[in-house]
Formats: sequence, structure tokens, C-alpha cells
Amino acid sequence: LKLITMKKLISLFVLIICFSNTSYSINLDSGLVAYYPFNGSTIDESGNGNDLSNYGASYSVNRFNVPNRAVLFTPGSYMEKDSPLNFPFGGSPKTISCWVNSTTSFTTMVIVEWGSHFYSQRFAMMTYVLTSTEFFSGFANDVLGNVVIPDNHWKHIVITYEIGNLRMYVNGLTDINGTIPVLNTSGSKLRIAKSVIETEGYSGLLDDIRIYNRALSESEVQELYTESETKSICIKAIPQGFYSPLYNRMSMKDSVSLILRNANSPYNVIDSSKAIIDSVTFKANFISNVSEGSYYLIIKHRNCTETWSSMPVQINSDSVTYDFTLFQSNSYGNNSILIDTSPVRFGIFSGDVNQDGTIDASDLSDVDNDAYSSLSGYVNTDVTGDNFVDAADVSIVDNNALSSVSIISP
Repeated sequence: LKLITMKKLISLFVLIICFSNTSYSINLDSGLVAYYPFNGSTIDESGNGNDLSNYGASYSVNRFNVPNRAVLFTPGSYMEKDSPLNFPFGGSPKTISCWVNSTTSFTTMVIVEWGSHFYSQRFAMMTYVLTSTEFFSGFANDVLGNVVIPDNHWKHIVITYEIGNLRMYVNGLTDINGTIPVLNTSGSKLRIAKSVIETEGYSGLLDDIRIYNRALSESEVQELYTESETKSICIKAIPQGFYSPLYNRMSMKDSVSLILRNANSPYNVIDSSKAIIDSVTFKANFISNVSEGSYYLIIKHRNCTETWSSMPVQINSDSVTYDFTLFQSNSYGNNSILIDTSPVRFGIFSGDVNQDGTIDASDLSDVDNDAYSSLSGYVNTDVTGDNFVDAADVSIVDNNALSSVSIISP
């Protein structure tokens, strides 16, 4: 009997240890009632329909220098939503998360708020200029942060509330963990960069505002901060057939893919993303979640030969630009072609319409057949980007097929 009891106790002890060490995946969509990434719009991407109305704010570059991915507020501009759905009112748990880059215009600057301006009925994320710190306002129930937040710098601020406990985080780290009287948040309007108090406004940039109907944990806040540390990669590249030396521009904008591979054999794919290459600047802005390190950058276009960077490129927390157009040596194995002499520009080879890695008779046959049929529209055999398949397309593919153009890689 004693032996059986001991076995049971040991089994129970092991079960408790296993249970206590079980890891749980973090779900940052759980309890999300509003999410504003400001990707050129004020749409609520949480799915709750809390789209904002914009009054005078404009779109600007975000913390990764990507245009139209953040919002610039000047004194008097703001956004708001009447009667937001599923919002945490009363004493229920709540969280605000936001990327902030402010300039000094008001003594107290409102970032996000909802509720009424009565005791404990407000929930507001603010900054306090006199101390250059974050600031929570419950109206006559306020908490001032400790971490100094300089102007004109991006920082990630989170405020959580649950049953009288208020936490404030800056860049993933706890700044304040204290108690306040129980809130009774009320009212019917969400405000961004605005308060009903005339002396409170906001000046600067805001991005990635998230509002939850629960209090995020410390690990979730850190995960959210880390998740937001995406990398901005700007690629300059020109599809050979799309370029006009006469006008120094491409015939059209088009979609391109960027693939990141390990710097060492077997050069595994680590990440990939798509973007639009501009017809005038030849730039395509990509966002990547890779860890800091060195990677080969591979550019892919729907009818061009896949082209690798000449060597691994260091990717870090700052934005990175790689220019395939500047030197032929910027392409691995010099795998690009001179497309303009004034200014000197190099393009990635056009003609791999079947994307098998080689420009050859099969590609030429496809283009020749479509040219014979006078095919038009957005098709891979239109290597000049003029929406018609004709002799000009055949000529480019024929020349590159004769040169046996193909992918060159480590």
C-alpha cells in the first residue's frame, strides 16, 4: 500500500512539473478590439469595424522609412470614432499600445483616449512635455511615467489596466507597476491626437495603434515590441525590357518579390515578400521579420531572370538599401545588362517568361506564339510592359536566349 501511494505521489509530482513547464503560444489577436496600422488608410484591421474619421492628418514615413505607413499630426488635426464597438468601458481590463514619435507643441499631448472627463471615467495615453515622459490620465486619477522619451524618436508605449492595477511600458520594459482607484471608463467616442480639453492635442507621428479589451501580460508586451521590430529593405532594380533610355523610366510599375537566403550553403530561404517597384525611382520597399544578420538578397520579377546580390548583405534594425542598377558587379556573377549610358544603369535580364531559370527556345516560342496572336494585357510574355506582345518582345527574348542567360548563384 505504501509503495502504491508513493508511486502515485511521484506520478502526481511529475505531472505538476510537466504542467507548470508547458509553454503557451502568445496570441496578440485575442481581445483586440481596434488596430490601426495606418497603411495609407484609417481602416480598423481588427475586424470590429471601428474605422476612424480623419480630420486634417496626413500620411508619412514610418519608423522603417517606408512612406504612407504612419500618420503625421499637426496642431488641430485628429482622428476619431463615434460609438466604438466592443470597447472596454467601465472597470473592465484594457490596453493601449502605440508607436509614438512626438514633437513639442502642448504641455500635455493626447495620443489615444476614450471616456468622459469626469473622475476615473477617462482612459488616456498621453505624454507630458515638462518631464518628457509617458503619462496616463484617468482624469483626476493620473500616473506619470519615469522613462524619459525624447522628441523626434520612435518609441513603443503600452498602458494596461486590470482591477485597479496600472502598468506602463516603454520599448518592451516595465516603467510603472502600481495601483490606482478602480476606473469607470464611460463616454461614446474614441479620439486620436485629440481631447475635449482645448489645451491638449498632439503633434508628431503615430503608428500601429492597438486597443485590447484585456490587460496584456509583460511577455505579450515584449512580444508585441519584438514583433514590431521588422526590417525595412529598399531594393532598386529595373526589368530590362521595361526601361526606356529615352524617357529614363519604366513603362509601368510592377510587382516584384524579394527572397532572403542564408549566407552559407545550402543557402536556405529565410524570408520572402512582395512589393511594387516604382516606374520612376525604381525602388521597391519590402518589410521583413528576419533576425539581424547577413543574407543574400534575390530579386524576382514575373518575366525576368532571378538575380542575386553579389554578396550577403547585412540586415539590422535600421533600413537597408541595395541597388542592382548602379553597378553590374552588384549582381552575383555580373548577371545584369547595361540599359542606359547616361545615366549609367543596369537592368535584370528580361525573357524568362516560364520562370525556369533560363532564357531559351521555350521562352522564345511562348513569346513568338503570343506575338503572332497579337495577345495583349498583363501577361508574362509582354516583356516590355506596354500591354502588347509584339516584335519588340520577341527581339529581347531572342537576344538573351542567344546569350544563354540564366540564373547565376553561389
